[in-house]
Amino acid sequence: MPMIDGSMFAAAGLPIGQKALKYSNTIDQHGNAVRPSKLGVNLKYESIYESLAIQDIREFIERYQWVNVPRGLKPALMERILYFRGKALLYYNKEVEKFQFLPYSLNKTIDEYGRYTRANTHPFIGVSSDDEGKSLITSDIEIVYDDLWLEAELGDPETIQRIKTEWESGDDKGIAIYDSSLILSQQPPIRAITAQPMLSSLATCYQIINTAMFSAADYNLINTQNESEYQSLQAQLGSINENILRGERFGAVLGTIKLESLRTTNASQLQDLWETFNSLDNFRKSTLGVANSGVFNKKERMLQQEQQLNGSNADDIYMNGLMERQTACLLFNQYYGANMWCMSKREPTNTEMGKNMQGDTDDYGTQEKEGTTMYQATEQEGGAQ
Repeated sequence: MPMIDGSMFAAAGLPIGQKALKYSNTIDQHGNAVRPSKLGVNLKYESIYESLAIQDIREFIERYQWVNVPRGLKPALMERILYFRGKALLYYNKEVEKFQFLPYSLNKTIDEYGRYTRANTHPFIGVSSDDEGKSLITSDIEIVYDDLWLEAELGDPETIQRIKTEWESGDDKGIAIYDSSLILSQQPPIRAITAQPMLSSLATCYQIINTAMFSAADYNLINTQNESEYQSLQAQLGSINENILRGERFGAVLGTIKLESLRTTNASQLQDLWETFNSLDNFRKSTLGVANSGVFNKKERMLQQEQQLNGSNADDIYMNGLMERQTACLLFNQYYGANMWCMSKREPTNTEMGKNMQGDTDDYGTQEKEGTTMYQATEQEGGAQ
């Protein structure tokens, strides 16, 4: 479906069929043709909210970098599923002979910690079978939470044989990947739901700002004596507005004009409104783990320590999401002999480096050391690299 303006075909002298005319404009998610207008701007609440929601999901998807994901999966698709479902199961579907990453639900039992021991997968806004009738979802998959082996077990021949057996039967095992750590329920917070109140506040604030900008603008009233003078002035004022947009500094108007300025809002309030909007947006980014400048609680320049405190919350949330993904990668690599990994796209912030120097946390180094240890164990077993 072409997403171009069909008028360019007509300008080139090319014939255009009715179908081409119908689909020559951009199509929105509802299947309606979008014909942008230079004169009309949609500032309705729903449109503003949708724009902010698109920004939120794009920032969510672009936080981490995945490498060596199984064939048929894309990092953006995996992050998108986590955004709208909060969790998904990574496993191998023997019927269609490919790895899948799908939402899932409980099947039968839980363990002593309330964790799902077996699960059924579900389509992600898709179908459950392909054109040949093969099932694209799987039932009764074992979810694994523990390492395949411990280093102390590698010296025991019987344990090694059991490990090999478990390795070969790995195609019926799934690895659960969460967007963030669980709270009490086995369902982690779903970003698409938790972001709604913040996006709603931002959309409302933007509408207030837009109204305040119009209210703060000078609106000049012109006294006219009759209808004929009114029509003449309207035409001259339209010409003046066009000259202003073209960058012309001077113009002439016929007759004696009396202007009366009308203003209902103080323009200085706009700065406070924009600071409120930025504070709300920074709060949203903090809950997403995206770096931001914090909530504006005063107009003076903040000290470096205050900036670190504002950024530490976002850093912790960001590293929590990274930890969940890297933990799942380690399990997946053990059971399937793969080399998948999820890493940070950004350099450690000042707050994170300060924690590392104090020995509080070392999310970058710790994960790397753990991964190295487990990969070495894999080589001893002769697993696929």
